[in-house]
Amino acid sequence: MAKHSEIKNKNESLGFLIWQLSNLWQRNVNSLLQKHNLTHAQYAVLDAIYNLSASTKNIAQNKICEFAGTDKMMTSKIISSLQEKKFAKRVDNKEDLRSNSILITEKGKAACIKSKSEIKAFEAKFFSTLDKKEKGFHKKAEAIITANITK
Repeated sequence: MAKHSEIKNKNESLGFLIWQLSNLWQRNVNSLLQKHNLTHAQYAVLDAIYNLSASTKNIAQNKICEFAGTDKMMTSKIISSLQEKKFAKRVDNKEDLRSNSILITEKGKAACIKSKSEIKAFEAKFFSTLDKKEKGFHKKAEAIITANITK
């Protein structure tokens, strides 16, 4: 007969707490982004395009995937939705005629900049309970992701 879990309280499970924290954070971020006509996934891709456009004119979809941490199929669908909203556009890549470059529009830049500002303010408040000593939480979270990510 299977033995029941030794966990007496659901909050004893670190994974469960991280899941709750992530859901709470996502609900708040999605609420902020809704007024900019963006989902969180769309914002992540738009932000990748915005950041990559600072250093290159020919932004390939695979570079967006790498920057945003998204897969190719999902990124392609998101770029299409961003095109429909006039936040981004596909143009011929002059350096590689086999592919398109993804550009951010002025409307996309405005939405990205405003969203980024609001998310930054929200995160400062959301994570304000972390004291100076706990600020290393960010680096530790990155280390957990790096150690467990599959490529």
